[in-house]
Amino acid sequence: MVSSKWMRNLFGQGRKQIEAQVTSAIAAGVWAVSGQIELDTWQAEFFKWRSENDSRVCSLCVPLEGMILTKSELTLHPRHWSCRCQILPEESG
Repeated sequence: MVSSKWMRNLFGQGRKQIEAQVTSAIAAGVWAVSGQIELDTWQAEFFKWRSENDSRVCSLCVPLEGMILTKSELTLHPRHWSCRCQILPEESG
């Protein structure tokens, strides 16, 4: 077993902080993959980016509000951990 003191000296953090970061990274990866699987099931060619209409929308997502994107451009959804934005299928024409 690796001691917390050794990890703190090596990483500048304690074991609990490192475990929390690893857990968060794994959860973010699973979250992103599940979003991509859902996207792959939709038959639409175009999608509309919808941000929540409140003061908590981040500076990464605000510029995308209302944009129409192709499926290939949606590799950036979700933009970040705990992103509250949605992508909605958009009818073309």
